[in-house]
Amino acid sequence: MDGAVGAAVASYVKQVKPKPERFLVSAGTDSAVGDAGLVALQDKGPTYLFPGDPALQVQVRAQLHEKGDYTTLLVVRHGATTGDKKSATVRLAGHYVGGEENGKVAGARSVTLSCDSAGWHVTTSNAEQSA
Repeated sequence: MDGAVGAAVASYVKQVKPKPERFLVSAGTDSAVGDAGLVALQDKGPTYLFPGDPALQVQVRAQLHEKGDYTTLLVVRHGATTGDKKSATVRLAGHYVGGEENGKVAGARSVTLSCDSAGWHVTTSNAEQSA
């Protein structure tokens, strides 16, 4: 399943607008994208851990601001299910932290994947409607 999450995260990041220049991942929460998701984000740009504690978030925001007001996206996982060992669906969402886009929602997507001898491949990626 970890490989499916990584492929889903890579697909999600390609589709969000505006394009992020750096990334945040939840640390110590159930919405974390896991190791494969972290690697997928690191392949796309600088990636930082974003703590669940609001006091620590203030510190991280200050550190990011010091490095420059780049478009920064927090990517979170809202669930992952497997249909069998060869298919999976991963639900992801994100929002922008700091800078000009602060607070803007990147939107939720449901990414369906299939697995073959070459690994996990995205078969569909659909925007989810907000409630």
